[in-house]
Amino acid sequence: MNAEEILKKVAILNSGKGNDIGILKELDALGLILAPGEDTSAYKDRIEKLLNTINNFDKDIAEKKHLDLFDCIKLDEERRIPSDIIDEAGEINSKYYSFKINWVPGFFMKKSLGFLWGGCAITFPDNNLSIFLIRSNFSQKKKWLFYKRDELLAHELCHIARAPVKDFIYEEFFAYRISPSGLRRYLGNCFRSSYDAVCFITPFFLLLTAQIIQTFTSFTQLPVYPFWVITGIYPLFLLIRNQIARNYYFHAEANLKKAGIPTALQILFRCSKSEIQTIAAFSKDILGLKEWLAKQANTHLRWQVIYERFMSEEGITELYPEFDF
Repeated sequence: MNAEEILKKVAILNSGKGNDIGILKELDALGLILAPGEDTSAYKDRIEKLLNTINNFDKDIAEKKHLDLFDCIKLDEERRIPSDIIDEAGEINSKYYSFKINWVPGFFMKKSLGFLWGGCAITFPDNNLSIFLIRSNFSQKKKWLFYKRDELLAHELCHIARAPVKDFIYEEFFAYRISPSGLRRYLGNCFRSSYDAVCFITPFFLLLTAQIIQTFTSFTQLPVYPFWVITGIYPLFLLIRNQIARNYYFHAEANLKKAGIPTALQILFRCSKSEIQTIAAFSKDILGLKEWLAKQANTHLRWQVIYERFMSEEGITELYPEFDF
């Protein structure tokens, strides 16, 4: 479903002509999830702005045939990623998180952004427009080096769908959760921002510098072991921080399953860090958890949609027909 078709659904919201919750459920399934604290009016305004921006972008590039981003990235209409390739990723996201996005523009790059670069999504903060960029190798191949095309796109689609939650703590956790690699699933959430990468790599350069000074200068007595210690501190911090976040998540997932809810993964994907930690804290009070979930569904529109899709008998049966209540 393209942006123009989705806009017709969004236009019905608050019009009195349809069931808002029914439409919100459909839009949630399209990866257009509600943000925390958002009401129908604010949600409608945000989604209309986003989809109109996509429509204008599509018309612009269809007319001009190419556009320049940041004076260094060229987008060509003829190199747009076909919808069937994006659908490959949509099947993965649908399996794990029950959403399927096919409204985000995507392009194969003529020139890669580096030898090990596979692809990325660029988001413009002023209008939330996101664009996929992947290397041209994927136009003919499903796999290149250690990248799989469907996994790469599904990973970026997770970021786009979950962006309204504004929760960077679990952003990479959920995006890497779909990976078939256990190592990527475990380590993926270690790096949550560019600062983590900088703090991780800087001590290694300091260690290398110390080794060079000791070997090639008169400072042969320069102690190197402190640099080895410094080099190990931040990776250890990343691993501990990652494990703490994982513990909260898996406790929350276990609690939802104890409460008889098989859709824990879909629910938690739509939760913030504080909500995940709150659900995790109910380990010895499952009745209290059910009461908390019911209160959220009665108080917040986002949770009402989550309840209807993933906690009601009708919603669970739709996703898991074999589930025994």
